[in-house]
Amino acid sequence: MNIFLVGGVAVTTFLRVKRGRLFSLGKYDYKLFIGMLILSLISTISFNKNYGSNKYWCAGEYNDEMLAIYSLCIITLVITVSLFCYISIICEMRSIKIDESFGNEEISNQRKETNNRIYSKISSYILIFIIQYVPVTIYNIGHIIHINHYWVYVVCDIGINFGGIGNFVQVCCNFYFIYIYYLILKLNQYQYLVYN
Repeated sequence: MNIFLVGGVAVTTFLRVKRGRLFSLGKYDYKLFIGMLILSLISTISFNKNYGSNKYWCAGEYNDEMLAIYSLCIITLVITVSLFCYISIICEMRSIKIDESFGNEEISNQRKETNNRIYSKISSYILIFIIQYVPVTIYNIGHIIHINHYWVYVVCDIGINFGGIGNFVQVCCNFYFIYIYYLILKLNQYQYLVYN
């Protein structure tokens, strides 16, 4: 489900920024991600017989390579689509920056600050995805070519767990600190009104 969510966020962001399509369903925004849930369920159901005990954890059966090949295809597809979407967004932002370079300096500084935040968010999304799914890719390749070493399992386990921790840190940095900054600005405005 997580990998489909990563791809869905990239495509949704691409459609919003590059194509100008805004999806606002109010309290029914969850419907945007029903497709990812359906894809996840179809994948789980279709490979239900392929799950079983493995040497170190419960995963795909070691002799069955279809699940590993499918996982590799999905990871490759999602990273390709995500990179295309995010690179297109960055190119769009750079073209806007060039067009606005002849405008007001204050607007230009605000645009630079906004672009820097967007670049860092996009970079962090791509970095977390790579940190999380490159070890899974190594595990799947090892599974296909029948490398059954302990380090392959450890690398995969660390990558998956670090991806979840990285996503948590990313959400905290991107949203929580923005909220704190907003509260500080409101407090400063209130103090200004009280003392003046």
